[in-house]
Amino acid sequence: LGLAFAYGQARRLPEAITAAMTGVEINPDISWYRRWLGMMHLQNGEAETALEVFRQIEDEPQRIMGLVMAEHALGRQAESDALLKELLEIKWGVTPFQIAYIFAFRGDNDEAFEWLEKSAVMGSQVSDAATFPMLLNLHDDPRWLPFLERIGKSPEQLAGIEFNVTRHE
Repeated sequence: LGLAFAYGQARRLPEAITAAMTGVEINPDISWYRRWLGMMHLQNGEAETALEVFRQIEDEPQRIMGLVMAEHALGRQAESDALLKELLEIKWGVTPFQIAYIFAFRGDNDEAFEWLEKSAVMGSQVSDAATFPMLLNLHDDPRWLPFLERIGKSPEQLAGIEFNVTRHE
């Protein structure tokens, strides 16, 4: 789980895909691995492959999250919109951060920032925002850096963190 996520955050997509595939093989019932695998395929421009991965997810909210993005990537906006409406009606299993990155992936920046703000208030997963691959569409938006600053994750704030590593021999 951690390795697949780290590779994805670092935009090392082939490695992220391989690590997520290993996670699926080892733990086929954990929907997170499949969703992450599908998202990495989307980032790698493989929307059809991602769609097939998402379809295999048994957990309904997790499956719908992926399908919203895959249908969008395939240019099927009506299908993506219908699935998004269904997802927003689900009252469990979906965090504001997840909704934010779905909107960001779809290019709906206003909605994405609205949900990121909700996520920041709740503190749920927003700490990953600075490097989360599904938020890449927001990086050129003038609201991006001020948002990162508000949550303490701007490039300058992160660069200012000092690490004192000592080796024990």
